[in-house]
Amino acid sequence: MLLALLACTPPHSDSTDSACLTAACADSTDSSDSAAIDPRLPTRGMWVWDTDVAGDAAATAELLSFSADHQVTTLFLNCDPVGYGLDGAEADFVSFVGAAHNAGLEVYAMTGYSWFSVPCDADLPGQPTCWTEGWSVYEACVNSSVPFDGVMDDTEPASTPDGSWSTDYAQRAAWHLEYLRGIRARIGDLPFHHAIPAWYDARELLELDQSGTRATLDVWIAGVVDVVGLMSYRDNAADILDLAANELHNGPVWIGTETAPSTEGEHITFAEEGSTAMEAAFDQMTEEVGEDPNLYGFMVHAYETWKDLPE
Repeated sequence: MLLALLACTPPHSDSTDSACLTAACADSTDSSDSAAIDPRLPTRGMWVWDTDVAGDAAATAELLSFSADHQVTTLFLNCDPVGYGLDGAEADFVSFVGAAHNAGLEVYAMTGYSWFSVPCDADLPGQPTCWTEGWSVYEACVNSSVPFDGVMDDTEPASTPDGSWSTDYAQRAAWHLEYLRGIRARIGDLPFHHAIPAWYDARELLELDQSGTRATLDVWIAGVVDVVGLMSYRDNAADILDLAANELHNGPVWIGTETAPSTEGEHITFAEEGSTAMEAAFDQMTEEVGEDPNLYGFMVHAYETWKDLPE
C-alpha cells in the first residue's frame, strides 16, 4: 500500500508525517573523496530524506564528500523507494550503499509515519493505515539486496491528527511499543535504532506489560531498541544535555540536533546560529559527556538543511 504517502509533511516538522516519497532514482556512483574519521570523536549520524540522491551520481558524490568533511559515520537513509518496490530503486540503493561503504560509512534503512504506530483495527478518525504497512516497508528494505547496516525508525506517534495521543496516551503508548516490537521481530539481527522526542520522560508512568513495572515511555522504548535517537533539539550544548540527561541513564543514545528552521522557536534549531556554533556545541558536549558509555554519538537532522547552514 501507498497510503502512508498520501498526506505527509516534512520530517520532524510540527505535524510530523515523514513517509514522503520523491521521484524514483537513476544511476549512482562511488565517491573517492573520503577522509579518515577521527577515532577520538563520538559517532556522528546524519538523516537523509532525499530519495533521489541514491540515483544521482553527482548528488551521491556531493553527499559523501560532505560526510567526510563533517566527520559523519552513519547515514539514516529514507528507504521508502525500496520498501514500496519502485522500479529501479533496489539497484540504485545497492549502488549508493556500496559507495557509502567504500567511503567508510554505515547506512541504516529509515522510514516513519505517525499512523504506522496503531493497529489496523484501532478505527481512529481519519486513520489511513496501520502497523502492517510500516512492518512491510522494513521487511522489504532489509530483505532486499541492499546491504543496509541497521534500521533507524522515525515513526512519531504523537503526530496523528486525530487527537488520541492526548486523550488516550496510555493506549497509544502501548500500541506504539507493540509496533516497535514488531519491527524488532522482523529485521533479524540488524541493529535497531528509533528516534524519540525529548519529552517522553516528562509524561506519566505507564504499566505496559504484566510485570507490574511502571516507567515513562522512553524507558520502555530503551528496553526494546538497541539505541535511542533523542531529538534533543536546542541551539546550545547546555540545553541539549539537559534534555538528554535522563535518556543517558536508560541506555545507548544518539544526541540529536536540528538544522531546519522551526516554527516552534529559534531555540529549537541551529538554523540561525549556523554550522560553527553547532560544531562548538558538539565539542562542548564531547568534553562533558564524551566518556559516558551510553553516549552512542551525535545525530544531525538533516543533510538537506545542514549542507546549507550559514557558517
